[in-house]
This record gives sequence, C-alpha cells and structure tokens, in this order.
Amino acid sequence: MEFYLAHNLRFLRLQKNKSQTAIANKLGLKRITYAKYEDGKNEPKIITLLSISRFCKLSIEELLTKKIKKSDGRVRKNN
Repeated sequence: MEFYLAHNLRFLRLQKNKSQTAIANKLGLKRITYAKYEDGKNEPKIITLLSISRFCKLSIEELLTKKIKKSDGRVRKNN
C-alpha cells in the first residue's frame, strides 16, 4: 500500500494558496515541523494527524491512502 500524506499536505496547502507558516500556525505547529511532514522526512503523531484531517476536512484514511488531485475544477481523491 502506498501512502500519500506528504503529497496531499502540499497539494491541499497550495490549493488554499497558504504558506507552510500559515498552516503550521493554524495547527499549532512550528513551520519546520510541518515542512518535514510535507517533505516526507517526518510523520506526525496520531493526535497531530487527527488535527490535520479535521483541518483538511478529510478522513485520516483519505489523507494517507488517496492521492488527491485537481480535475475539472474539483479536488478528486484517486486510489
């Protein structure tokens, strides 16, 4: 099974036209911590992952296992 958390975090942030700092602040994280999640260098603890999923309005499963992409003006989740 492939995991897409890093890709999805970056994609969703760019879709919202937000900086890493802005997203990190909303989540109560340091920018460098969030940047490492986006780069795939670190993985968030489960409680942080839950906060991220709520912020993104996606389930943890969707964040981890669905490659999110934009198609026809909508955000789509692909397997």
